[in-house]
Amino acid sequence: MSEYDPHNPQRPSDEDLIRRGIDQARVQERPIDHAKARVIAAKLHGGQTSALCALATSGAIVEGLEYELTALWFSPDVGPAIEPWVEALTDYIAARQDRQPVARWSDLWPSGADV
Repeated sequence: MSEYDPHNPQRPSDEDLIRRGIDQARVQERPIDHAKARVIAAKLHGGQTSALCALATSGAIVEGLEYELTALWFSPDVGPAIEPWVEALTDYIAARQDRQPVARWSDLWPSGADV
């Protein structure tokens, strides 16, 4: 995992990093890592008061997160490209035992090197 640098022209798009991270997690039969969870939550959250935003900003798994993910499944805005994101994030949340904020969470963002 690396620090986020949006100005690096060599950096793959967030969508590519998400897709590659999900594919790697599936091959290794494990949940996605913190960095992938953070970028997915950042892309999907519906505003600063959402549970997905809490995950994106601190790593905390707060009340209402599972509801928000379930609602995304039924949203007309979620197409086939986003469904694997919701599934991967749902699996990540189910596997995480500690629901508290994660230390140095804001430093996490996937890079091409860690996928």
